[in-house]
Amino acid sequence: MRNIPLLLQLFLWYGLLTELLPSPREAWSPIPGTFLSNRGFYFPVPSFDAQGSFGLSRPLLGGFNFSGGASISPELAALALGLAIYTSSYIAEIVRAGVQAVPRGQVEAARSMGLSPLATLRLVVLPQAMRLIVPPLTSQYLNLVKNSSLGVAIGYPELVSIANTTINQTGQAVEGIALLMASYLTVSLLLSTIANGWERSRPWIATR
Repeated sequence: MRNIPLLLQLFLWYGLLTELLPSPREAWSPIPGTFLSNRGFYFPVPSFDAQGSFGLSRPLLGGFNFSGGASISPELAALALGLAIYTSSYIAEIVRAGVQAVPRGQVEAARSMGLSPLATLRLVVLPQAMRLIVPPLTSQYLNLVKNSSLGVAIGYPELVSIANTTINQTGQAVEGIALLMASYLTVSLLLSTIANGWERSRPWIATR
């Protein structure tokens, strides 16, 4: 999965969700009250009427689509699925490399002291591996945030799509792009600050 461009994976999942799932009139109902079609996954949610009375908003088929309830669009599902699979493949390699970087003698010494495999992993291997795992893992989470901008290619109304619409309606391209860049920069700096603070709060990670 790491060798397939993320954009192609998003197209694949979006095509599968929209082509293989049935139309709204033939929607599947995996759980009573829920419906799955090529328009998305619809499910009931709690609601309150004008008098403040509690109720349940259920999806109902009307015309060519469902109304009421809440839904997860195919675009969101494809974007979440593509990002999860693509990013998790990199994270798996990062964790694998960190664990395998711990000298074999450390594991053998822990086992000779009578530690179980789980205790060896928790008390000996992971504390040493985390020093190598955390920095590239932080970078991968930053890439995840930036890769979410590819959702515009499959029609998901994410930040880039909203910025494009705003620019087209106002004609202020420079301001729109500047706000878009500032938004991604703010999120990236926030994630970096959280990761660095967490790393510094763990002496067994921060020690190099």
